[in-house]
Order: sequence, then structure tokens, then C-alpha cells
Amino acid sequence: MRRAVVLAFAVFATSSPVGAQSPPDAPTPPTLPVGSAPIIDERFAAIEAALRVDGPSSAYFGGRGLPAGTRTDGVAALLRFSGELPPAELADLLAAGVNWHQRGDVVVRVGSIYSAFVEFRALPLLSQSASLVYAEVGWHPVVLSPLESTGAQIGAIRARAMPSLEAGGAGAVIGDIDSGVDVLHPHFFRPDGGAFAWIDADNDGVPTPGVDYIDYDRDGVGSFNERMLVLDGAVFEQGKELVNDDGQLDVTRDWLYIDANEDGSRNSGLAAGFTEFDPGYGEPMFVPDDADRNGVLDVGERVLLLGSSKVRRFVTTARSYTRGENLIAAADVGFGEQIFHGTGVASILVGGESFRARSGVAPDADLIMYSSHIDAPGAGFEESAQFASIQDAAQSGVDVLVHEWTVPATAPIDGSGNLEEAMRVARDGGVVQVNPVGNLNRAEKHTELDVTPATVGRMGFQVGAGFASQDQVYPYSSIYGSIYWRVDQQPVFTLRSATGDEVVMPTDGSIVSIGSNNVQATSSTSTRGTRRVGFVIWNADPDVGVAQGDWMIEIAATAADRFVGRIADFWSGWSVGVRWLNPTSGAGTVVYPATADAAFGVGAYSGRFALPDDGSGVGELRGYSGRGPRIDGARVVRIAGPDDPYAAWGVSPAWLEAGAGRSWFTLFGGTSGAAPHVAGAVALMRSLSPAATAVEIEDRLVAAARRDAMTGTALPDRGWGAGKLDVYSAVYGAPARPMNSPPVAAIVVQDTVVDGERSSDPDGDELQFRWDLDYDGVWDTEWGAGPRTELPNSDDRVIRLEVRDGRGGAAGAVFVIHTPDQQMEDADADVAAAVDSSAPGSEPPSERPCGCSSAAESASWSTLFVGLMLARRRRRR
Repeated sequence: MRRAVVLAFAVFATSSPVGAQSPPDAPTPPTLPVGSAPIIDERFAAIEAALRVDGPSSAYFGGRGLPAGTRTDGVAALLRFSGELPPAELADLLAAGVNWHQRGDVVVRVGSIYSAFVEFRALPLLSQSASLVYAEVGWHPVVLSPLESTGAQIGAIRARAMPSLEAGGAGAVIGDIDSGVDVLHPHFFRPDGGAFAWIDADNDGVPTPGVDYIDYDRDGVGSFNERMLVLDGAVFEQGKELVNDDGQLDVTRDWLYIDANEDGSRNSGLAAGFTEFDPGYGEPMFVPDDADRNGVLDVGERVLLLGSSKVRRFVTTARSYTRGENLIAAADVGFGEQIFHGTGVASILVGGESFRARSGVAPDADLIMYSSHIDAPGAGFEESAQFASIQDAAQSGVDVLVHEWTVPATAPIDGSGNLEEAMRVARDGGVVQVNPVGNLNRAEKHTELDVTPATVGRMGFQVGAGFASQDQVYPYSSIYGSIYWRVDQQPVFTLRSATGDEVVMPTDGSIVSIGSNNVQATSSTSTRGTRRVGFVIWNADPDVGVAQGDWMIEIAATAADRFVGRIADFWSGWSVGVRWLNPTSGAGTVVYPATADAAFGVGAYSGRFALPDDGSGVGELRGYSGRGPRIDGARVVRIAGPDDPYAAWGVSPAWLEAGAGRSWFTLFGGTSGAAPHVAGAVALMRSLSPAATAVEIEDRLVAAARRDAMTGTALPDRGWGAGKLDVYSAVYGAPARPMNSPPVAAIVVQDTVVDGERSSDPDGDELQFRWDLDYDGVWDTEWGAGPRTELPNSDDRVIRLEVRDGRGGAAGAVFVIHTPDQQMEDADADVAAAVDSSAPGSEPPSERPCGCSSAAESASWSTLFVGLMLARRRRRR
């Protein structure tokens, strides 16, 4: 059984930006001498040797080996040259076995870094290339993938409500390198399909699912195929209890839909017969427009049709899905088991609507999802796909790119990698690079040891019976590790197995036996002077696994230095699996590629829920959140964000068959959940300041970071960075004022004028107005319009008013204008109702005010009285 979750939970780290904006403790990276020989990654020879000795089905390549059909005559690579290659050199290298990756007819490159599949036969020519700087293997055996109240906590909701700028992310584009997204989840559609009336068939004043209708054809009559049902935004609470799965409308979290075929469920997608051009890719679904914010969809208030997708493109290694062309097809190609992680991240980034409770940080932004591994789950990790995503983002107007993946134990950790250099080039071009710093701090997979020539250093690790998951135990058939150091020396590494066998590890990529297991090690030096021995231990029989018990690596050094150890297995991810006997935490636990100079590293703190096992209370830094510094001392963590929102749940076909809903949410944690809060903030800032550079945006985020009793004042530090994310301060340059009382909206109709001057604010704040004069879901005036406007010259017109103050408070009202005949009928009915109710005699007013969503207004005092009584009855209900 293959392990699908290897690609579903990833997270990263970050490092300090380069240049003038680098933190003061960031060392200056050394430059390569001009004319120096190219660096050829030792892993080329090591992988070739493993293929020759053990074959592609070996546990060396993770789990049960490489999938059938994988090329074994070479390996994916990133090649850094001294400059752009001329066509003749491209052709010569192609003929020698350097198969350039292409998009269309264009070779994939970022700056002078190229992506290719390098055949082993091409290595001699590459090693003689005068223009090659660094040939780096772009394959790793293990990759890991790292709302409502969290959005409020960081100030995003307040920022979106401010009158001066309206920060919702409109016009901004977010790229997410992740596992995929459920393009059919309602959280990823915009309410831009128009406003529709609902028909109160049972005259009880509230929507009744299965009884009332949505007037989709706008003929004023409820038809059999317009019957409304509730699409519950149900959530799994901490204890896995399903909440809000009741079929009753919660206007802040649920949706409505038309059950056109009356089968009791919402149908969507190609398999159900819908096309790219159907709103919401299925049976029509709607957002309740609770204009007066009383928590009820009143008669007169309308519903907004979810129309276009927020996902601009969904790009995989093998194909691309584009909004307006074929995006709907992304839901029906077998990605269902892999989209959980990316769906949650996308939900935090752009999900929902800004006027409802459960919304992402930048709900008006567009999303491009880069799902590099989704075509070949479990096949290891090829950086070429991530590299191509960086190139595409730089060319597609992406404002911020989120890297939701990591390599925990087999990559450089000093910012020297070719992909990390590509991130720098993209950042210089304006694309902010946001990286989670990883969840490694409590996983017992990081250790540090000071060794001198007078002592023998010992790094021990423990191999258990296997990783238990869903009543199955997966033996640790392969173990991957690295030992890093900074002093120029070549220590001797002796490996002792749990069964007492011992071998001096050759570091030339050759394979030796140790008991019933195999071991291979390679030695390398990065372009920044970090030394590394990478090792793989595996058993020829993956069902047996590596020998269980305590293993030991002895280090004989010739100079004093600190040695850093990383270890991983194929199964346990961020959990404790194969572990160091003396793990260390609290420093140095960030993960690649958050170690890049260009990365804006994000740690995680508890937004709402304490985790006793993790040791983190509400508001405290998560124990598992990676800490800096980088191995060369550079600062890595720049800021911390909350990590526990409720985010959209990307359900698999198996979950759907078991009864799960495609509109459900679940708790989303880890630094993977913290990073999209920061990326969403970047989108808000870029939408309001399109010309701002990446450095300017990063500086604003850092300067605006909030400090409190949990962070302390000794910041920046290795875990918090500059402190907690404060979106409001980053967007507006000043802390948010205390939340005020919301205003009250009221509409008065007099002669030919619609007037909102009766609206008021309890705090005396000046109000702004906007009008939807036919309540079609499109505002006819922008914020800043006056409180008075001309009455529409139309029959049966419904008017929508929205008011807001200067501190985030908003309110709305709806007014219904009937035809003269209908007004007379309403007046007669209202007089009778008033007599029955013993209405007091008073002078009839000449105006018609409405601060609620009343549907019966006429020129008579009795109409006003009955409207007020109806409003009072609704409030009681």
C-alpha cells in the first residue's frame, strides 16, 4: 500500500532577505571565484549506483520504490550557469543528454538557473563546462507538506472594512505551491452572479428549507425546480464533533442552493452534467445577504448567486486547468485523495466573502494553485516542478508565492541551493516569497553536538517497529539523514547498527552492507562553505525494514566544531518516527527552502486552541514551530501567525461516498496554517499599493508586528521573529482603534428621493453610503456617495443601502417599492391589520422610513405601524 499522505502535509522555513534589507546578524555569503570548476552534486553518482545495485523498486527511493515508468537513466536537476546560455550551448548539452524542461517551446529557467532531466551520460560534459557553476540533483525521497476568529485576531476583518481603502485583495494574485484545491467547494466562488429574491411560500417570514423557493427565473413564482435547501458549512470541532450539520440556515456560515432535480443534495461537476459556464459549477448556490445584520434572512432581503471561481489556474506537472476554459475538469481527474492540504491553505488565503464570518484573509484576490506532485503521488520530490512554479509565478503577475512544501533532512540548510537562488531572482522581480518554517521543533529529528579532536562525538538514533497509521504499521524500510558542519575538515564517520554490526561510512557514494541492511553516504561542500555528509540506510526487503533498536554514528573530528544532525523516514512526517536519542529543540530547526535568503519565514502561535501535548497555550508560540537561526547564523523566522483557523475541507471521493459534505470545514494547524495568513496580508497590501516592492512590503509587515505578554519584548528572536502578525497595522500604518459600536441604517422614501440620512452611529462617527438601487447585487454607487439619491422609475423595485463608519462598523437596510395597484392592496390590508391591533391614532407621517428589511411600505401611517410590528415579531423569533 502506497502512502498518499507523504505529499499532503508540508511546511517550511525561511531565512533572511538579501542585500540592504537583510537582518543585521545575517552573514555575507561568499562568492565563487571566477573561473572555478563547476560543482557537481555527489548525489548524481550515488543515485546511479543505487539504481545499478538495487534497482528502481528499492526502498532506497522511499516506500516501495519509484513508480512504474519512471526514467532511470538519469535524474531531475537544477543547473546554475554564470549567465544565460546561447542557443548553441543549449543544443550541445541537449545532444549530450541534458533534457531541458520546457513549457511549450520555452526552456524553463529563472535567471541563469535551468531545469532539466540530466542523463548520467551527460555528467562528464557538464563537469567540463566553462559556464556551469553548480549542478544540483533536484530529487529528494521525502517531501512534507507543512477561520473566522483568526482573521479577526490578526486584524484582517477590520482592515477590509475600513472606508478609506477597502482592503479585500481585489486585483492581487496569490500563488500557492501545494497539494491541490477542491475547485467545487463553495468557499472558492465569488457572489458575483446577481441578487435573487426568495419566495416565502409558507408566509412565516423566514426561509424554510424544502418549502420556500428562490426565484431563479425572476418570474415571481416559485417553481418545482426552484425549491431551496441549505448547504451546511459544517465544521469538525477539536473533539471531531460535527457542528452545524442541521439543514437549518445560519446566514453567517451556510449557503442556500436550488435542488433542481429534488434529490435532496447539491449536484456539481462534470460527472453531474455541469460545464465550465455554469455558475458555481453545479446546481445554483447562494450567499444569504443579511442586509440589516440581524442574523435572519428577512423577507425583502435577497440571496447572491455564487458565480465565478476564485481559482484562476490549477497547474500540475502534467497539465493545466484554467478558469473559463476547463477548470471544472480539475475536480474529476483523481486528485481527491491529495487535495486536503492545499484546499485548507487556499481557504485561509482567499476563501469566502468579506461580509460573512468565515472568510479568508484576502477573499477578493485570485489564486493560482501549483500542485507539482499531484500527478505522481509517492514518487519522491522533484524540485524541477517547484522551480517551474517559481518561473510561472514571476511571469504571471503573482504578487506573493506561498511555498507549502519542504525537504526536512536531505537538502542544504544555508540558503545555497539553486532553487533558493531562483526564489531570490523572483523576489527581486517583486514576488514576495512566504515560507512556513516547519513543524520540526518537537519531532525529535534534529540534534546538535559539539565535537573536538580530543573526543569522539556520538549521535545515536532509534529505529522502532514502524509507523502506525489507521490500524496498519509501516516498517521503517528506509532512513535518510544528514550531518552538517562549518569548519573545513573531513571527519571520519563510523556507523554501528542496532545488532552490533559496524562499518566506517565511505562518503563517495559507494554502497556497503551493515548486517542485513545497506548504507550509502556522500560528502559535499555548499557554495557557502557548509559541509554535509548525507546518508541512506535501507533494507532490501521493504516489508522487513531496517533493523530495530538503537543505532550510533561516531564522529572523529580533526577540528572543534558543532555538528548538526537531521534524520527522517518515509512514513512519519512531522510526527515522531525514527528519532535521535538526544534530540535538541529551540534553535536551528527551520527547514528548507525556508532557509532561502529570499524567504519570508513564518512561525506559528496558538490563535484559539491550546495544545497541552505541545506545551502551547492560547496566544503562545507553538512548541512544534521551527526556530532559527540558519546553520550559518542568519536569522530565519521573520514573523509569527495564528495556526488554527477552520478552513475548507478538501474531501476525497471516499469521504463523499461515506457521507461527508463538500461544504464542510475542519481545523487547520501547523506553520502551514500560519503562513497563508501572512501571504493574505501581502495580497491586501499589494492590491492597495501595486507598485510596492517585495522588500517594502516585508518591511511593513515586520514594522507592524505586534508584541504582547506572550512574545515578550526582546524581539526579534529565533521563534517569534518580529512578533505576531498585525494585518491592520501593516495595511494602514497604524494600530487599529478599539472596535466601536456599529451604525444603524435606515431608508426614507419621500416623493422621488431615496434618503439614508436617518441612518445613525452610536459613537457619532461620520458615515459613508452606497446604494444598490435595483438590488441586483451590483452597487450603483461607490463608497463616498451622498445619503440621498433619486428614486428609481421602475415598478416592484427593491433598494439596498449599506452604511459604514470610519472604524470598521457597517450596517444595511432594504426597502421595497411596489406598483400603485400593489400599494393600494397593501394599504387596505394594513388598515385592517391596524384596526385589529388597536393602533393608536396619530398624525400620518409624510415619509416612509425603514431600518429593517420590511416588504410592505406605503404612504399610510398604518403601513409604517405594521412594518414596525413585523420587525418586532421577527426580533422576538
